[in-house]
Amino acid sequence: MCDARAARPTKQPYFHVDQDVVDQILCTLSGTGKLLSYPARLRAKDGSVKHVLINSNVYTRDGQFVHTRCFTSCISELVYEQLRGELLRARRAG
Repeated sequence: MCDARAARPTKQPYFHVDQDVVDQILCTLSGTGKLLSYPARLRAKDGSVKHVLINSNVYTRDGQFVHTRCFTSCISELVYEQLRGELLRARRAG
């Protein structure tokens, strides 16, 4: 089992909404070193929550961690439309 707290920097700016997701991301990157379309929720500067997909991999040199490369895609509109569709179907059914 991975101890994500050991992998987290002590003065990390905290933008993730869900701590368990942060822990899973850190464990995955320290294990396989790769995330593909990993769903997460991030807090924007204005305080709103954005739904995103994260793609990330680890760069190592001589077996040692150097840095990660991360691409984040906002899918908030897609999530909103899916939830809206589910609400409309539920209203029609009930």
